[in-house]
Amino acid sequence: MTQINDSQPHWLIVANPASGSGKVKKEWTAMERKLRENNIVFTIHFTKKAGDATRIVQNALTTEGVKNIIGLGGDGTCNEIINGIFKQQTIAPKDVKYTMFAAGTGNDWVKMHAIPSNLDDFIQILKGNKTTFQDIGTVVFKDKNGETQKHFFANAGGLGYDSFVVKSVESVKKRYLPKKFAYFLHIFKCLFAYKAAKTRIVFDGQTIEDKFYTINFGINKFSGAGMQMTPHAIKDDGLLGFTVITDIAWWKVIMYMRLLYVGNIAKAREASLFQVKNIRIESMGTPVYCETDGELVGCAPMDISVLQNALQVVIA
Repeated sequence: MTQINDSQPHWLIVANPASGSGKVKKEWTAMERKLRENNIVFTIHFTKKAGDATRIVQNALTTEGVKNIIGLGGDGTCNEIINGIFKQQTIAPKDVKYTMFAAGTGNDWVKMHAIPSNLDDFIQILKGNKTTFQDIGTVVFKDKNGETQKHFFANAGGLGYDSFVVKSVESVKKRYLPKKFAYFLHIFKCLFAYKAAKTRIVFDGQTIEDKFYTINFGINKFSGAGMQMTPHAIKDDGLLGFTVITDIAWWKVIMYMRLLYVGNIAKAREASLFQVKNIRIESMGTPVYCETDGELVGCAPMDISVLQNALQVVIA
């Protein structure tokens, strides 16, 4: 078992070689050379399949004393690393320093912290070792076997239309387009197939029931490669930005798309925005799926809540 000496930062790099349409795999040799030239000490693990990043991080924290982690990939890789940090019980998550070099398609988590995408600048933040804290969200649900599961997220998630799109993307066994373009293609493809389901939502003492086109929650205001479904989210206030949009016609979805990219979804008549601590979501017939950071995690009923200032992030 290798013990890491935290007095000299030794970074575990968890890299997804498929991120950014193979960007990591193509550019790693040059990146490795530059990291070593700048005396950045690291060990690297490449993922091979879904779930690998979570397992790598859990093992490193549990058996190797790792406390400094860099993600090299996109928001999906980030999501897996976060779950690796929070699902182990050996090292307090707050004692782990985490950052990410953007190499994915969306990179929404990196946008939240304004982490530079230039490698030279990124190396400087590693040397500076300046940190901040952000909230972490939890989703508790029962799996298909009836077992209670807890999933963590550092970015955003949703139920309804956006999870329907994610489910559609994941159903394609062979993808011939980069994930970002495939996602946007399915956004429009799903417009004519999706039917809003009646759902009960309980949050901070309120209960609402309706057919919701989409239900979104976030610690980060960015999701879906730059869209702002929760433009009012604040990363360290102990609350979730929470947006619900009641059932609307497909042509209004297209009309409102521009509002998402400028942070003005509140102008949509069917949208209601809140800041909440806890959310309970129950389907009232049709199954309602949930996604976080573009990955399906479960099905309602589920409880969503916040761990305030739970993750230590290395920033510029």
